Amino acid sequence: MYNIILQRLKCTIPHIDDTPPLSPVEEKHCLLGIGSEFHQVHIDYLLNKGYVLHVWGFGNGKSDLPPVDMRIPRYRNNIHIYAVRGPITKQSLQMEEDIHTCDPGFTLPLLIGNEILTSVFFHRKVVYAPHHLMVNKVSYKDIRSLQQVEMYISTECSYDNLFTTMKKLRTAKFVLTSAMHVMIFCLAFRVPCALCLLPDEPLNMPTKWRDMFGSLNYYPKTLPIVRNFKQGKRWWDEEGRFLPLPDAQKMLDLFPFKNYDYYTSACK
Repeated sequence: MYNIILQRLKCTIPHIDDTPPLSPVEEKHCLLGIGSEFHQVHIDYLLNKGYVLHVWGFGNGKSDLPPVDMRIPRYRNNIHIYAVRGPITKQSLQMEEDIHTCDPGFTLPLLIGNEILTSVFFHRKVVYAPHHLMVNKVSYKDIRSLQQVEMYISTECSYDNLFTTMKKLRTAKFVLTSAMHVMIFCLAFRVPCALCLLPDEPLNMPTKWRDMFGSLNYYPKTLPIVRNFKQGKRWWDEEGRFLPLPDAQKMLDLFPFKNYDYYTSACK
């Protein structure tokens, strides 16, 4: 998803999500977009490599690691903040300036068009798409426990297969998922969806989910985890479909490297 966003924005600057580079590169400017490692451990590593960091939608999903305090000169002088994923990350930075909150994934409808993904593919099925850490752990019995699931989609797919995967999600009747960016994709395109975990499945980084939901002005006492299609549909009908989306156009306007065009034709 992130590579498609950067491709559409014609961004050639080095970008890093959750995996730091193994060695310094000549270009010292680095874009931090989709990812959940906006904490001192990861940022100190990058700064020690000599990078100047540009933050556009990055978030912190690890509440057990110290956050980046932008009042500290080392961070203030080497990190440029354009937008962060959500209010938890925003608050942790201790900045007086107002910062836009939006995950880059919400810009997809503006970048690839709302009709592109429905032009070739149409299936209207109940889909289960787990977090990539669960892809090799899901059994047929697990899928049956979700009730009424008609299609399994692996979130581990190559770039060449990414558009086919997105078409399946875009045209789904309903999507059950434990992958946050699958849910962001569905919310952005208004595909009915819900956060769903298998009986013994842990939720990957609960803080990042609260951060993302906060950008939708949604602050439930407990995260809306469901266990099957019936529960998921109830949550969507009662709460999910009413969630306001963050301002994706403002997010694009805040993109730090303005060399981009808007595309309205399918990726070939």
